[in-house]
Amino acid sequence: MHALPAAERDRLRAEVNGRRAEFLHGLLAGPHGLGRRPTAPEASALSEALRMSTDRSSTDPTIPDLVTLLRTPPREVYDRLMVADHAQYVELVREVITALGNLCDGPLSGLFDGPTTTPLDLDAPAISVDLRSLLTAGDQVVASGLLATWAYSYAAVDTARAFGAARRPLVLPLDEMWRALRAGPGMVGALDGISRLNRNNGEIPMMITHSLRDLEALPTEEDRAKATGLMERCDTLLLAAMPMSELERVSAQRQLTVEERHLIASWASPSSTGADASHSIHPGRGKYLIRIGAGERIGEAVQLQLTPTELRLYDTDAAMRRWMREEVVGHARRSPHPGPVR
Repeated sequence: MHALPAAERDRLRAEVNGRRAEFLHGLLAGPHGLGRRPTAPEASALSEALRMSTDRSSTDPTIPDLVTLLRTPPREVYDRLMVADHAQYVELVREVITALGNLCDGPLSGLFDGPTTTPLDLDAPAISVDLRSLLTAGDQVVASGLLATWAYSYAAVDTARAFGAARRPLVLPLDEMWRALRAGPGMVGALDGISRLNRNNGEIPMMITHSLRDLEALPTEEDRAKATGLMERCDTLLLAAMPMSELERVSAQRQLTVEERHLIASWASPSSTGADASHSIHPGRGKYLIRIGAGERIGEAVQLQLTPTELRLYDTDAAMRRWMREEVVGHARRSPHPGPVR
């Protein structure tokens, strides 16, 4: 970063630190942190600690770095909070320092208590961050992992762009978005803060969720309003098979024609799913309606065709078919062999 002109360096540092702060606010809003958004003094102390940690080191600051700095703060932190002594300071920030420590312990241990060990290879044709190892730890831990992955990825892209790397257009999917949004109050603001990319740079964020009911289930009215705003900013909708009730919710946000709704609903009417160990294919598999813009333009229906390699790699019914075959074999072994008829 020191190789950049001063103005560009300051702009990039401020943007990255802003995203880091929003990420921290999102984590702290969850049940393993404060259970709420930081107060103004707490947010101010975090911002100053982030700025100082970034200025003092050539590597990305970690949460333990922030805890260390906030426990033994330099004069700049006192000045930022306008406190006269350490007792006043502790009264304002005790809870947020404790909550930061909790993010490095308990269910989240190992996620945020050290630096990133495997940086993103932005020259790779595609990158997938596998969070399956977190699934057994619960939705809150998965949500924290998702936010961390997204925040780190966006910061990596911004930094690479500033140095003239990663010149090609990038598609940045935010999969399982519902998990992150429902993790606690303020998560929508955190997602909004870390995902506002400049479209002029050729960066295309994709927000992927199951249902608009996911947005209605958010904990506060403010979060629900912000989540609606996220959808309104999406210029392109990709709609897969869904029931008519869900299509009516979508249409209330982005008007769909009667024909479009009936077409998409027809994909959601299964005749056979293949889960019975057969090779039947669900009628809606791979079918999407692409709707661009909010005007009168009719959506385009498409069907995704997987290559043989993709079919092998992404066969999501394999485990179910294997289980069904094992059940059939087990049942056959348990069935008594009929004796001879006399």
